[in-house]
Amino acid sequence: MIIKGKTSTGRGLGAYLLQDKNDRAEVWGIRGDIPRDLKDTLDDWRSDSLGTSCTKPLYHVQLNPDRTLSRDEWGQAIAIFEKAMGFEKQPRAIVLHEYKGREHLHLVYSRIDGQGKALSDSWNYAIHEKAAREIEHALGMEQTQGAFIGREGGRPERSPDHAAIQQGERTEKDPREIKAEVSALYQSAAGDGAAFIAALENEGYTLAKGISRCYVIVDDIGGIHNLTRAAGAKATELRETLSSYPLQDLPEAKTIQRERLEQAKFRDMDSGRRLCLSRGR
Repeated sequence: MIIKGKTSTGRGLGAYLLQDKNDRAEVWGIRGDIPRDLKDTLDDWRSDSLGTSCTKPLYHVQLNPDRTLSRDEWGQAIAIFEKAMGFEKQPRAIVLHEYKGREHLHLVYSRIDGQGKALSDSWNYAIHEKAAREIEHALGMEQTQGAFIGREGGRPERSPDHAAIQQGERTEKDPREIKAEVSALYQSAAGDGAAFIAALENEGYTLAKGISRCYVIVDDIGGIHNLTRAAGAKATELRETLSSYPLQDLPEAKTIQRERLEQAKFRDMDSGRRLCLSRGR
């Protein structure tokens, strides 16, 4: 079982979950809200964060099993995940995707609790792995080797290059965590370039052209990451997957980076201004 997830603004998430690129996209249920359209529900949960400092009020997670699960087995997997994250009482939406005979499940939670505070997502990658191992054990599934859990001698050493390490220190984004996330997206896409790009964009990454004319992605705060390394793919394989996205047609990564750094600067300025106003009340 591969579990990947992160906090999200929720903007466009409903449309992404219901897009027709899948053979089947089925809403299994919504907890903690009146029955209605998924997009309206997610927009309502997003509005719960208005007046708070939370900019990413939703938590979007994807569960990818190595075999087809029954409805009861999915229920067990969800319960284990929710207990691990502390999401048992949070509003939740479940959407099943089927693509080329493989099924995976999307869960979307409101992070805002009954007191109007956002639930923490600290150490979420390690919690995901712990939950995945528990699900595999409970359902008799093949044990997946993880980065945090189940390795002799603890977590293995990874080898991001020096530039990636320095960038991670500046942006506070661990290159190892980005690699874990992007490689999971790549594996889930199963060679479908359009599906891979859609998944990247939903997580805040933009496909671009690097200075050495290679595929890179730019994250939501302007960090640039070599896509071959992040996806854990061979260069020839990645070029084939992205054959519909020729490098010469892609924007320059540095241009996107400048734009996002400027956006981040203005967001910080606006946040500081609001903080000053709130303290002056």
